[in-house]
Amino acid sequence: MEMRVVSIAIDGETLSVDGDKPTSYRFTERFWNLVEREDRDLTPQELESLGKEVFFNIFSTRERKERLNKWLEEAREGTPLVFKVESDSEKIHNIPFELICNDEVGFFLKQRDIHMVRDIPAVSKPIRPVEKDALRMLFILSLPLETYREHPLDPLEELNVVYGALCGGPGLVEIDVEEKASLTALERRFGRKAYDIIHFSGHGASGGHLVMEDDEDQAREKVVSLEEFSRRVYLQNPVLYFLDACQTARSSPLSPSLAYHLYRSSPRAVVIANVLSVYDHLATEGAKLVYQGLLEESRPGLMLKDLRISLQKDWWKPVIFAANPDRPLFLLKLEEREAKETPRVVHLPAKIRVDYVYRYPLVRRASDLIEVSNHLVLHGVGGSGKSILAGYLARFFRGRFPNVLFMDLREYPTPLGLLKGMLRIMVRQGVVSNEEAQKALENVEDMAPEFALDELLQRVMGSLRGRLFLVLDNLEGVAQERDGRLKEDWRDLIAQLLTRDGLFLVLASRLKVYQDDRNPLGNTMTVGEYTGPEVGFLLNKLLRAGKIVEGEYLLRKMGDIEISFGRHPLAIAHLAKKRPEDVKSIVKDEEFRGYLEFYREYFDESPQETQRLLALEYPFSHQFLEHLVSIDVWSVLQERLGVIEEIGPDIWRVSPVIRTYFATHYPLDLQEMGALKEDLME
Repeated sequence: MEMRVVSIAIDGETLSVDGDKPTSYRFTERFWNLVEREDRDLTPQELESLGKEVFFNIFSTRERKERLNKWLEEAREGTPLVFKVESDSEKIHNIPFELICNDEVGFFLKQRDIHMVRDIPAVSKPIRPVEKDALRMLFILSLPLETYREHPLDPLEELNVVYGALCGGPGLVEIDVEEKASLTALERRFGRKAYDIIHFSGHGASGGHLVMEDDEDQAREKVVSLEEFSRRVYLQNPVLYFLDACQTARSSPLSPSLAYHLYRSSPRAVVIANVLSVYDHLATEGAKLVYQGLLEESRPGLMLKDLRISLQKDWWKPVIFAANPDRPLFLLKLEEREAKETPRVVHLPAKIRVDYVYRYPLVRRASDLIEVSNHLVLHGVGGSGKSILAGYLARFFRGRFPNVLFMDLREYPTPLGLLKGMLRIMVRQGVVSNEEAQKALENVEDMAPEFALDELLQRVMGSLRGRLFLVLDNLEGVAQERDGRLKEDWRDLIAQLLTRDGLFLVLASRLKVYQDDRNPLGNTMTVGEYTGPEVGFLLNKLLRAGKIVEGEYLLRKMGDIEISFGRHPLAIAHLAKKRPEDVKSIVKDEEFRGYLEFYREYFDESPQETQRLLALEYPFSHQFLEHLVSIDVWSVLQERLGVIEEIGPDIWRVSPVIRTYFATHYPLDLQEMGALKEDLME
């Protein structure tokens, strides 16, 4: 499809349209005041007034208006019209040209066949598209803990959008994720591999700076200038930068925009960025709309068309810098890739629930372990979100692990049954044929269990192409003894899994996983209650999803909930769903009880010590606890079950959800309460 590209060349004093005689222009003081305003969103009327002022400054002569009418008629007949704003001035690129409008057309870019790009004439860009078998993308997630606390967001939402838009085809895009977005980490990353697409997700800062992680302390944020970024990070000629962060296309008098600088310094790259702050969910939706059409239409002039049409708010804020709007960025060999593609297996639980949120500290700690190890153990009180976190991690690291199997051991009570279940899933997803699977099962039918296990494991792993992320959920009661030790047959299987190349194993259990009587499996991570910022993020997420009643209930009841249950994820989710006036009433809920009844048999072994522990309303020191419970009881409740939590240096408490649920089952009578008070006084 041909397109009409119309140049709008503008300098500090004059502008010309499609090479005509330059005319002077002038934007009013009110115009600049509105453009530079950051304390609130502009009203529709203000946006329209800005757009009309842009229009009248560009199409200021009768001849230009006549030519415009001709171009608009061509667009209505199917020839796309692309305005190309050309200027070497950074300040001029702050002008929201994308708002151009008049009374006859309305906002030009809200029409399907009218588009706009920007260019810097002083930069010479090649016009030859890159021929590729596949594209490589780096998704840079910049979310330091300090930033997350102030501006929480769920990066999986945007990451899933990118995966869904670009990974649905036959292996056309390979996606790496860099979630440790410090300059040092990026230096290492770009030193190892070249990328075609760089996607930056996070927060920008005024003047075109990026908010990144501090090299010395990953929890702290560091505002990085474009000079430091370009000095430290050498990029090997990507064809597209997508800066999905606020204000990355905006400059200030003392600090030019990062988008402008990247476009100038990169030999061939097109740059997409936001000229003003964009709401996180709108930025994610915008990225989805761009990437969905990228593989079929990579001409820069048309790359933002679906975004402009579909978004009702902030549609004008993304801008694109491109020298050749009518030339594709790359040519992909689709037919060859389709012939080469090998099926992958992806078996995951249901989509992450709206009443669960991204848990930054846990994902970051898991990320550290994934880089240096081959396994991770998730341990925590029932309902703390271990299973959901395991599924979240599988989705989050999908770029590193093309194959994912999430297996709930309650459905597969034996190691052999587990491997057979994995094989059946691979048959359903086309990785293994039904005939191959049947033959493999017949071969092991008469074998001794240990040989059958080895044979089936070889068959499963040998059928996969690429790395496998394997989750074994709910080990307690199936693969573990009561004290947490792995049962012998499961210990043998897990030992074999841990020796396999290309496999990362996640184990999740309410009971800490031990290899033998004394040695827990390494890389154990405790999954506890939500943090304060995570609760705030959950409330925002519920309200944004239209669950107003649930969100308002939690806002009203959060104080009572924290007293009775802490910030226990399952308790909060159930209360948001049921919304009882008495928050403690959910302890009678059958599903809620199912998560906590597991602990009863352990408490029944030492009822008197349990009574004393559950009667303690306030935190206590370890030294104080020695007077109340034996070392053996402490070892079981704190070390193996995790129901006694350390909330500060030598400050301990019984998990609030455990205490509230079991307190009425193990009450102290008056005499016992008196004895406890005497011990407390001593």
